[in-house]
Amino acid sequence: MISLIKWRIAQKKGSAIDIGRARLFARISHIEALLIMLIVIAASGMARGFLAG
Repeated sequence: MISLIKWRIAQKKGSAIDIGRARLFARISHIEALLIMLIVIAASGMARGFLAG
């Protein structure tokens, strides 16, 4: 998150942005999105009693 804030500050100043870690940040973001979807699916399953046995 701090890197993204630094990118915004650098962009406002007009200086060059180091995008070397952008691919890593994108991968982490996709993994987080997948985990959130799994949490929602698990929560709806538990609310309906599918995972209770």
